[in-house]
Formats: sequence, structure tokens, C-alpha cells
Amino acid sequence: MFNSNWKKLPGAILIAIPIILFLTVCMRGVVNVPLMDDYDAILQFLATYRGEPNAVAKVWWVLTSQHTQYKLIIPHTIVVFEYMWTGHVNFAVLQWIGNGMMLITGYLLWILLARTGRSMRERIWLFVPVAWILFAPQYFETVDWAMGGLQNLTVVPAAMAALMLLTRNKPAAFAWACIFLSLAIACSGNGFMVGALGALLLVATRRWWRILTWCGVTLAGALLYGVHYSMNGALSPPGVKLFLLNLLITPLVFLGSPANVWPVAMVAGGVLVVAFALLMRRDWYRREPASFAIALFILLSALLVAMGRYGLTGGTASRYRIYSLLFVCTLWIASVRLNVRWAGFDTPDRRKVLAGLITCSVLFCLVTTYKADHILVKRKRLLLAHLSQWEAHPQALVLIPDELPVMSEPQWVSFRKRCLPIMKSAIETHVYVPPDLRR
Repeated sequence: MFNSNWKKLPGAILIAIPIILFLTVCMRGVVNVPLMDDYDAILQFLATYRGEPNAVAKVWWVLTSQHTQYKLIIPHTIVVFEYMWTGHVNFAVLQWIGNGMMLITGYLLWILLARTGRSMRERIWLFVPVAWILFAPQYFETVDWAMGGLQNLTVVPAAMAALMLLTRNKPAAFAWACIFLSLAIACSGNGFMVGALGALLLVATRRWWRILTWCGVTLAGALLYGVHYSMNGALSPPGVKLFLLNLLITPLVFLGSPANVWPVAMVAGGVLVVAFALLMRRDWYRREPASFAIALFILLSALLVAMGRYGLTGGTASRYRIYSLLFVCTLWIASVRLNVRWAGFDTPDRRKVLAGLITCSVLFCLVTTYKADHILVKRKRLLLAHLSQWEAHPQALVLIPDELPVMSEPQWVSFRKRCLPIMKSAIETHVYVPPDLRR
């Protein structure tokens, strides 16, 4: 027994190291200061929430309020619970909730890999590259960002859980799948893709009664989304030719986004699509429907981004890279589950391939972690420095760091002007208590 457990220990340690590194980077960058969308989506949202006359109106505001193109029901519910519990909003706590969603995503990937007849030692070693790839914080833009994490990092495990449960035959699993579908839609708009994809999977398996229930849940979410909905923040589409070109190229850039430079990202995305197609030839859908559904969800997300974000560089945005990393992890897990010739642990050749993959994933994660740590620590210092400047000069347009390369200068000016009264009101009403910068 002791000898068996000892053989598992090195692999378990290798899985734990990237998780510890990720949490360390998060800890160094977390700060109780609003960032970008936090002003509108959290502070302004709470200001309206507090002004509602009764409990019914407050609940209705949580269910129907809109931020840009999204109804952020789950993120807003979390914000309201924190406000009701503590009497104010603490952005550091919200950031940790968002960051913690990555641990749930990792656990779901482990479940995908673990449902096999392989020994625990094999499963642990085969999961090592998944851990180093998933917890490489390429998605640093959404790390330590309250609203970014609560929306973009929360919808991923909700969508995964819904699709994984949907592919199981048990009635209880289907009921839970419907619940997680509701949560995915309530987290972000791309949760509707889970509804569309799930309906296609149910049609393919001819589960007609379940289709009605599944579509009913999706329709209920759509009806709630439609209440007072506006296309606020939507980009105007380009001409037909540019739109079609964008639809062909941007999904590849999206999938290869960790490459950062769009021509390289397009090539990397093309390689991943080829790998997806090769796995499809092995009857992936029928043999491993859960991992196939997750991979297809990511491909549909790439198409959605292509239809809504015009410009090739938009597909390489850091907030989208979680999908690329998840796609790579899913392809690897599917290769293992489908017993692809080079993916495994049981022969010397397979162990050499695994060792090479682990080496590459470790290097990738270490470089990414170093860069992300530098960016997040710098962002934290900037936020605190500009908050200090604003406290010393409340009328100056210095609250939002212009060093953050997010907006052009004309947009910065209008955004800063809008944020000043929001911050002032939140502090005066004790909705937000800024950190003591004198310590």
C-alpha cells in the first residue's frame, strides 16, 4: 500500500505546483479597488438596487438589469449577497470568488479524465499536462477582476457541468443539467450556446421528451433576457465580404489566442481544428460525448466572438484565452479516452510523448505565470496609486489609470467623468469602503 501511494506522489505534486503558482499570482494581484466594468456593473448596479422600494422590485432588478449586452444574473446575485451579508461590497472577495472558479473547472476536467479503467497512478500522470496548461494564467485580464471573473470564469464550469450531465442517461443527471444550463445562461450570454448545443445532442439521440424540457429552460432564459433588452454596446457589422472573412479567420485566431500575434494565432488555431477533425474520425461523439460536447461548445464560442467582435486582434484578447487552453486540455483528454496511439502511459513510447508534453506545458506555464504576475502586480499598484491621487484631488480625472491599455484617450475621458460620481456616491453611502492607503 505504501509503495503504491509513493508512486502516485510525484505526479500529485506536479499537479499541485501549477495550482499553487496560480493562487500565489492571484494573491499578489488581488486588491479592493474597482476596475473598469466594476463601476457600472457593481457600484452603479448596487446604487439602483438600494433605491428600489421593496423586495420584489429589488429581485426584479437583479433578474432584468443589463450591463452592455448581458444580463449578469449570477454575478449580480453574488454581489447582492455580499452586500446583504456585510453591508458593503469588497472587490477583493469578489475577485477571489471569480478566481476560485478555475479550481472548479480543473476538477471537472479531472472527472472527464478519471472516468476510465486506468489505474490512479496513470490518471494522475496523464492529468499533469492538463494542470500546467489550465492554470497558466494566459487569461490574466479576468484574474483579480471582480466583474470579469464573476462573468467570464464562472460561465465556463457551469457550461461544462451542464453538458457533462446532459450526456448521461440518468433522470437525476438530466435534472441537474437543466439547473446548470440555467446557471450558465444567468452567468453570461454565451450560456445560450449550451442550450442550442444541448438541443442538438438530444435530437441526435432522439430523447424527445427531454428536448421539450431543455428547450423550455432555454426559452425561459431567453424571455427573461428579452425584458427591457437593448443592443447597448453592440458593434456595427462591417460589409458582407469583411464579415465573412472575419467569420472564417477570427475563430482560428480565437482558438490560437495564447500565441498573442494574430498570424501565429491563426496557424495555431488551424492546427487545433485539424486535431479536432482527426479525433472526430475516431467516432468521438459516440464514444466520449461529454468531452466532445465541451470541445464543440468552445468552437461555437469562437464563432460567436467572430460574429460579435470585428477585427483580428480582438480574437487574441486575454479574456478569451481560457477557452483556447480549455480546448487544448479537452483534446488531450479525448485523445487519452479514445486510446489514440501516442496518448497514454502504458508503453515506453507513450511515456516519452507524455514526458515531452509535460515538459512543454511546464515551460509554457512558468513563462506565462511570470508575465501574468508582472502585469497583475503592476495593475494593483496603478489602481492604488490612482485611488490615492483621486482622494487627494477628488475633482481631477485621475481615478482610472490611463496606463491600462484598454481604451483610446477620448473614451478614457468620458469613462472617467462617468466613474467619478459613481465612486463618490458609493463611498458616501458606505456601499464601498476603500482600502486605507496610509498604512
